Amino acid sequence: MTRASFCLTALLLVTGFLPCGAAPDPFQSQRPLAEADAAASSVGGSSANPAAGRASVLRGDTGILRDIAPSGAAWVGDDMVMVSDARANVFHVFDLNGRRYQYSSHPRKLGGTHFNALCAAGDGVYFTSGSHWHDKNNTRFLENRSVMHRLTWGEDGLGADSGRENLSPDTALRATGLYGESTPEHGEITGMAMDAASNRVFFSMDRCLDPQGNLIVLEGKLDQFLAHSPEFALQTLKTGLRPGLDATTGQPYELTDLAYVPDQGLVLLLASENSAGDSFGSNQLWFMPGAQGPAEEVARDLAPGNHATGLAARMDGGRLKSVLVCDNHSAPSRLVVLDSLTLPSNK
Repeated sequence: MTRASFCLTALLLVTGFLPCGAAPDPFQSQRPLAEADAAASSVGGSSANPAAGRASVLRGDTGILRDIAPSGAAWVGDDMVMVSDARANVFHVFDLNGRRYQYSSHPRKLGGTHFNALCAAGDGVYFTSGSHWHDKNNTRFLENRSVMHRLTWGEDGLGADSGRENLSPDTALRATGLYGESTPEHGEITGMAMDAASNRVFFSMDRCLDPQGNLIVLEGKLDQFLAHSPEFALQTLKTGLRPGLDATTGQPYELTDLAYVPDQGLVLLLASENSAGDSFGSNQLWFMPGAQGPAEEVARDLAPGNHATGLAARMDGGRLKSVLVCDNHSAPSRLVVLDSLTLPSNK
């Protein structure tokens, strides 16, 4: 979609003349779209963040953002983000003020997939992944959640060919010992990223650690992944990142997403919540130059009291610009904009 057409779509949505997506909006009954988006643009504050070197802008006190469970994020152009929703098989596009411009339902009939990961692949193509996880390893739920789909996005939302292929590399995942009904430590896919120039695909894993107690990122060959090759295999990157304890929750930080920044490396998102899942600590960003370990800290103490679950990151004038989406469960979800972060390799 061109910038001009996106702006036109946004104007029509805010004035109420254009339906948002082709399918009925499951959230429309909770709050009219125009009213929600207008409210979202007028609220939200800033939270001092010394680690980031500036204030971080938080959105989501009102508007449609508060009513969804954001789980993944990816850039749409330079100033909008696509967001996956863990509560339903739908995808949204928000601007950086938390106003929703589009939403679209997944065109395939699916059970509860719990889409956790979302990444952009260029030219309107995106990839998403189910969590591949259920707390009881219940096969009935695992089957629905064990999908990875190629999506296309245009002016009318998701293209009709979206989700036509299930790219889930079941054999490669099972070979890691982190996926399957009988694994003692069942990992959850929380993020995916692609480095086309180096032919690499990455998956962040939560709920498990490597033998040295470090967070796990899996890597494989991108062309084999896309081609459903039987040769596709996953290996563990050496992140060298042992999660510390969050002072507020008393719980270890979790790896909730990752993003690949071209010509730079992998950015890792860490978050913390208490054992009941109703209280949240702060969030952290770490960086792996060239997608090689050990990871180096970018910023900590980000957006305290929010559980960041999705990350979109890119370079902007030599600095890292990031958007975090936060699923705060019963509290309002949030969108956090972080400008002017410095990567360790650029210091």
